[in-house]
Amino acid sequence: MFEDDKPPAEGEEPPKRKEEYDDEGNLVPELQFEPNERVPKYICVPEVVREPKIHFYQVPRLGSYMAIRLEYQTCLFEEAFDEGVKDLQKIMEMKRA
Repeated sequence: MFEDDKPPAEGEEPPKRKEEYDDEGNLVPELQFEPNERVPKYICVPEVVREPKIHFYQVPRLGSYMAIRLEYQTCLFEEAFDEGVKDLQKIMEMKRA
């Protein structure tokens, strides 16, 4: 699910971005990042109630679902956990922009 992208083979074109549309049918623009920044892999389910792959054990909850892979060296110390939280906040800011 969160596998790293493999570089395209020689003579092969990189995969094109899948076009995404909002609720009104407008094309969602592609996020622009600095050349050295890497966009984290994520999974987004816009409406969980309409997604057949999601199972509710109790009353269905309305809303959306988003998951990202968080990578960190260790969480044995509070400082390491704080760094992970800072990284998450940075990613959230990037998504908002």
